[in-house]
Amino acid sequence: MDLVKSLNILALDSAVSACSVAISANNNVCAARFELMERGQAEALAPMVAMVVEEARQTIPRGFGDLDAVAVTIGPGTFTGIRIGLAMAKAIALPRKIPVLGLSTFDAIRFGIDQTNTPLMAVIETKRDDFYLQMFDRTGTAMTKAAVLSAAEALSVLPAGPIVAVGDGAGRLGRMLAAKGYSGFRIAAEAPPIAENFIGLAVERFHLKEFEAPTPIYLKAPSVTVPPNRSA
Repeated sequence: MDLVKSLNILALDSAVSACSVAISANNNVCAARFELMERGQAEALAPMVAMVVEEARQTIPRGFGDLDAVAVTIGPGTFTGIRIGLAMAKAIALPRKIPVLGLSTFDAIRFGIDQTNTPLMAVIETKRDDFYLQMFDRTGTAMTKAAVLSAAEALSVLPAGPIVAVGDGAGRLGRMLAAKGYSGFRIAAEAPPIAENFIGLAVERFHLKEFEAPTPIYLKAPSVTVPPNRSA
């Protein structure tokens, strides 16, 4: 009898307000790390990956050599955070000739949320007057395109009935909508992507053979501060 090979996936995220890593072997999470941080992902991600791989050696003794794929969030989020995560995923995957599975940050934060029959809005913090937003139906199918909207603009696209919200921007948006008289906003989870929670999505994508080269999702141009001219 042929033995079925265990599917080993490393998932990581540094796209928004945290840094997280997890390893799954045959649908079971072997090791995981998660830390909230506004900045510092560039310094934190590689050590977190090393710690998680070392922790999982009882299950995947060859470490990186036992991986079948690397999954990474590709935005929207911060420009630096998206690039850090994608660069790390490629650095691990390409020498080993395994696929990089690109997951939208919206999909990563909504995965596993129980919506029942209520639409879901994924809300990602921008630290500005607007939010990264996308709405999904109860099957997980996108109802709207990913967009950058203010609270007033979000209000114009919300359904009349209740809606479930997830993401690190859900609390702030909820308070702003409440101030405008919208009472149907229920927050199911107010957190950035957590690799341990969305690694199941990566397993699903692997089985669907969605192996296209990931492209970062940037919904707006980066904010660039130009230093003032200095006289000689």
